[in-house]
Amino acid sequence: MSLTACVTSSYASTIPSIAHASSKLSQGLTTPTVNQSADDCSPIQSSVSGYQKAIANCTKAIKLKPDDGNAYNNRGIARRHLGDKQGAIVDFTQAIKLEPDSMLAIAAYTNRGLTRAEVGDQQGAITDFTQAIKLKPDFGSAYFHRGSIRFALGDKQGAIADFTQVITLKPDYVDAYSSRASARFKIGDKQGAITDYTQVIKLKPGDADAYSRRGAARSLSGDKQGAITDFTQVIKLKPNDAAAYSLRGGIRWEAGDKEGAIADFTQIIKLKPNDAETYDRRANARLLSGDKRGAIADFTQTIKLKPNDADAYRQRGDAHLASGDARRAIPDLDQAIKLKPNDAYAYSIRGFARSFGDPEGAIADFTQVIKLKPDDAQAYLNRGSVLRELGTERGSIAHFDQAIKPKPAEAEAYYKAALTDLTQAIKLKPDEAEAYYTRGGIHLALGDKQSAVKDFQQAANLFKQQGDELRYQDALVRLKAWASP
Repeated sequence: MSLTACVTSSYASTIPSIAHASSKLSQGLTTPTVNQSADDCSPIQSSVSGYQKAIANCTKAIKLKPDDGNAYNNRGIARRHLGDKQGAIVDFTQAIKLEPDSMLAIAAYTNRGLTRAEVGDQQGAITDFTQAIKLKPDFGSAYFHRGSIRFALGDKQGAIADFTQVITLKPDYVDAYSSRASARFKIGDKQGAITDYTQVIKLKPGDADAYSRRGAARSLSGDKQGAITDFTQVIKLKPNDAAAYSLRGGIRWEAGDKEGAIADFTQIIKLKPNDAETYDRRANARLLSGDKRGAIADFTQTIKLKPNDADAYRQRGDAHLASGDARRAIPDLDQAIKLKPNDAYAYSIRGFARSFGDPEGAIADFTQVIKLKPDDAQAYLNRGSVLRELGTERGSIAHFDQAIKPKPAEAEAYYKAALTDLTQAIKLKPDEAEAYYTRGGIHLALGDKQSAVKDFQQAANLFKQQGDELRYQDALVRLKAWASP
């Protein structure tokens, strides 16, 4: 798993649910008041029995006075809370018919809008909130709810306009800033989102979620230090927040603070000892920091927690190979391939491991990589390099053991096969300096000095362009040795 992918993938979880925001009454926003009906026809008791009593009393009031709009509105509220959404919509509609331009109508449009949203009629809800706004242009709650639904439907600009209107009407309304930040982020306005989250923090200094959201936005905007500061604040407010450690750890790694990242991953493991994903992330961090033994231990723990994790076996095999232990690497890579037969990367790593003592096995693995990824220049280069080594071996066995005769025909076959692979590697990746360098050596072995010189010259040029001074000088030595008549 990527050490930093979590920052992007986890961001969605740091954004408040707009659908949830629209389902709650907007605390702090002005709501129009209406006269209450007689006979306790007001759903003031937040209980099943209280709502049932309100429905009964409102029904009696309606029988006595069929044009009592308040009774219909209040019965609709009670019905909505008891789950009778359609019955509630009918009552709110009747209240609007009875008093279409009154304060009661504003409340009824709002209540019907909320109910319509709950039954999935989002466009109907928008129409109701819009009508409430027409009747009362300074009705912040209607703007907020309409903005929430617009956001859910994908109309981010419309949502931003509504949340901005709420903020204009009530500058200290936290939810409007938070919701607008979400919409701004969705349209790519990360700086606008950061500004809004900053305002949320000013209004609610202890809001850990706002710090977390701002931290994520800052990270994705390139402000790694600002993001780290925010997640550090989240951790101060919520010391056991594993997600905050996870995000900060990923950002620290991106910022080059390897030890800080490892410390954060370690803290997550303390909080969540069975978190295989974090063992995997810490293992990768340790491996890239040079702590191969620590990486192997972490990959081993990942495997204990997830015995069928092919990637963990592949990564542990890679770590063994990086430690110089090809013998231990191969069984892990065998298991990785068994669990994930089309993992080209696992074949590639096993090919390297096998190249130390089983060149034929290495060639088979690199061939499998090419089958899985026909455009993989590196696979051709790797197979070509092993073929070259086999050619060298077959052509010079007598140098090591006079009892065994060299086999020039076999050597030439391997060299020519290697030449084909390296030419294909260059075709796929024309700036692959190592391919030119290796092919130059093969041309020499086959007696083609002119082609060898051309390849060494190209290799030297590319090594220099790529800043590899050591390989550049090596290529120059070869070039000078063979370029002279």
